[in-house]
Amino acid sequence: MKNYLRHKNLWCTVIGYSDDDTTNADVKARKDEKALSKINLMVEECCFSYLMTCDTAKDAWEALEKAFEDKGFNRRLELLSNLCSVRLENFPIMEAYVSEVMSISEKLRAMDKPVDDEFLGAVMLQGLTDEYQPMCMALEHSATVITSDLVKTKLLRQINHALGMKIERNKEKGEIKISQKQYLISVLTKFGML
Repeated sequence: MKNYLRHKNLWCTVIGYSDDDTTNADVKARKDEKALSKINLMVEECCFSYLMTCDTAKDAWEALEKAFEDKGFNRRLELLSNLCSVRLENFPIMEAYVSEVMSISEKLRAMDKPVDDEFLGAVMLQGLTDEYQPMCMALEHSATVITSDLVKTKLLRQINHALGMKIERNKEKGEIKISQKQYLISVLTKFGML
């Protein structure tokens, strides 16, 4: 929802306008009304009770945050436990494994409790299957500092190389292109169907 509001240029109604903003009051009011409507339309019906008394998008956001966003110690422990127990064998493809690790890390960062990047890289390595042990040992004995980006890159490159896939990367646009045929082959191979 946050990204949707950002995309629609409405996030400022939740976090507030900058001091040097010159938007007139009518436009601000219209944006706030629009953002409040979007929030109401995006939540499940069971959440309406939290939003009934909210007059602004900021009020609605804070009401939902208070009701659903647990930033307590137990939630943090749960996320750390989940992070340390993520295993590649529980995912159909490497991309899903890496995505899950990064997603949990992002949730911790959103709680203002970010995970050290070297630790995150180590977590990714420890969750791998035995077939990745040579790569883990090579990284451990190299002079390279372990980071999550380094590990992600190595894992995804190794998988793509093993499958003979060619991936086009456009750094300017932040795009990665892979053909449907190549993706299907990778999934079928992972499930032992090829």
